[in-house]
Amino acid sequence: ARLGTSDCEAFLNDLVLRRRLSASSQNQALNALVFLYGQVLENTIPREHLGKFALVRSRRAKRIPTVLSPEEVRRLIQTIDPARISRLMIELLYGTGMRINEACTLRLRYIDFGRAQIIVRAAKGDKDRIVMLPMMLQDRLAAQIDNAEQQWRMDAARGEARGLCLT
Repeated sequence: ARLGTSDCEAFLNDLVLRRRLSASSQNQALNALVFLYGQVLENTIPREHLGKFALVRSRRAKRIPTVLSPEEVRRLIQTIDPARISRLMIELLYGTGMRINEACTLRLRYIDFGRAQIIVRAAKGDKDRIVMLPMMLQDRLAAQIDNAEQQWRMDAARGEARGLCLT
């Protein structure tokens, strides 16, 4: 209770300068101090000063992403059996830039073979976007759609059909 604003600033700056903690660790310590002085030790530090410390901020390390070369991607994809749906999905991910969840929830009505594009609905940030459908995948994707439709018709004949799904 005897410590004030300058003591809090010194502590938070020490976390960065001497102990070299990350920005998220510094933010967590700052939030803990704001809670301590705001809720537990009320009125020790005036409310208008809480969270408004003069701080040295940690810098996030800049990292270069690790990416595979086109040849490495080609070799990786070739290890998967061409008859498996997972290979088609991986090729869609690589060829379109779609995310895994977007490929798993892809609906037939969002594939436009005429324009060679796929509409991705409610993507990251709940935004829609359009990705190009690679020409080399169009025939295989159309064949998968036909296979799925045949399976759906057989299920419907048995009274077990639900929605038509690509997988």
